[in-house]
Amino acid sequence: MVNNAFFSIAVFLINPFLGFVSALFDVRKNPYLYKVIASLFFALLSYSFVPYSTMDLATYYNNIDFYSQLTYKQLINESTNVLIRVYVKFINSMGLNKEFIPFFITLISYLFYFSAYENFIKNKDVRLVFILNLLLLFTISFLASANGLRNGFSTSLIIYAISLLYLGRKYKFILLSTIAMFVHSYAILIFLIVIISFYFQNKNLKLFKLILLSSIAFSFFSASFINELSLIVSGINPIVDNLVKIYINGSQWGGAAELSQKSKTVQLIQLLPFYCSVFFLLRARNINVLYIISIFTCALTLITNDFWVISERYAYASTLISLLYFLSINSNKKVYFSLLLFQLVALLWSLFRYRYSYFYSLDFYIYPSLINMYFSTGQEYIKVLN
Repeated sequence: MVNNAFFSIAVFLINPFLGFVSALFDVRKNPYLYKVIASLFFALLSYSFVPYSTMDLATYYNNIDFYSQLTYKQLINESTNVLIRVYVKFINSMGLNKEFIPFFITLISYLFYFSAYENFIKNKDVRLVFILNLLLLFTISFLASANGLRNGFSTSLIIYAISLLYLGRKYKFILLSTIAMFVHSYAILIFLIVIISFYFQNKNLKLFKLILLSSIAFSFFSASFINELSLIVSGINPIVDNLVKIYINGSQWGGAAELSQKSKTVQLIQLLPFYCSVFFLLRARNINVLYIISIFTCALTLITNDFWVISERYAYASTLISLLYFLSINSNKKVYFSLLLFQLVALLWSLFRYRYSYFYSLDFYIYPSLINMYFSTGQEYIKVLN
């Protein structure tokens, strides 16, 4: 075991991709080493990732100088995105390459993801452990952490918090959930869903299936309801009003944005794992608090399906929470392999869709890890979105 661990570490230092593969195949014997090496691998990949000009990461790269000119007090006085702006300024003030902005967030996010699932996976059949770790790798969105930054980090925190709550660690759940809500406001609804779920623990399994089926039916005409609701809540405070203008009524990310046929196809492919999770939740025969949380987050995703940016984030969280549930009840292999198949399809599509960004990361697969971290890509973004 020790020799295998030293071998994986040595290979990782020479070539991060081969070191990651070595650690993955040794995951049953060295799960903690695998968690660290895999997290470092994706952090390094985020370091070498060159975003398209329309991506969030490109925006952060382009605003480094602007954020650096402001004082921390001025940044904190901003009403939105306070933490990420302070973080960007801090990275720059430390004299680090701009690529360390996604590097550290991706590293910590993946550590949280792996930590959330390790207690659910390690006690499974030894022949299934490798498959389950592969499924988790496919389920975690690399782009959410490396490009979205706030979204990926917040999601990793809330998923880890939910896993700890299931194990009875309530105070850690509250602490991590609070941090997640400060990182990204979308985590607020997930936190509220978790709290509400405890009041439904004694309800019949049929009730939750009815809720999920009702949300599917309601999703076909929920847009008008949400638009009306947004008019009511928008006057609560400026922050809520700003979120409504961007994500509900906005022409770019809101429901007012008309999706092209290509965009609808992309949306469908990305949601395949989510729909697969919904199918198996409807067929479930076991109920626990993770099941209830999964039902409510899936319902929220379905109801907001006309608001793609909102729905996409909750679909991602729903799929991760549902996986926790399936692992907690020892679902049969058909569930895991079905999810693995759909996640693989979504992953391959994502790799194809952002192939030009990954093309700029090819050097990462050749050079040793330390050399990769020394150089800067020198590019803020790819100018043409292909």
